Amino acid sequence: MENRQPVLGIIVAPVDRKILIGGKLIPPALLSFDDIGQTSGWVFIEPKVAPNSPLVLISSRTPHAGAALDFINELQAAHGELTFLKKGSALKFFDLALGIADIYPRFAPTMEWDIAAGQAIMEALGGSVVHPQTGQPLYYNKESLVNPHFVVTGAALLQSRSNG
Repeated sequence: MENRQPVLGIIVAPVDRKILIGGKLIPPALLSFDDIGQTSGWVFIEPKVAPNSPLVLISSRTPHAGAALDFINELQAAHGELTFLKKGSALKFFDLALGIADIYPRFAPTMEWDIAAGQAIMEALGGSVVHPQTGQPLYYNKESLVNPHFVVTGAALLQSRSNG
């Protein structure tokens, strides 16, 4: 963290033996446990240039309701059909960083440590993690470590919105 903003993130998927790393200090990369000390084995990630068609929304395994359902309905009205991908915890950021998923809305409690690393990685790829009402990036090291609601958007979807 620098000035309450994430600058470097590392997310580990122990079952797959994969690591996602990146931020302002290191270009985003995917690597295996075996390649930790050898950057020659790292696969550097380039921002995706076009969103998936249909858009892929990634979410937790719990059913959508309330503000999340309202957000999904608005997204469908704006973009048409959506594909849903359900995954647990910070592993969603692997799919977002790799362009498999386009957007991740979260309208339920999370803690700072759940998403700060993912925010550093997504911002390094041109994506965002913002509060849905203010559009402002999340910040950290608050008195309460509970996050507000947020929406993670991949660079390709952000770019298509600014062009359309």
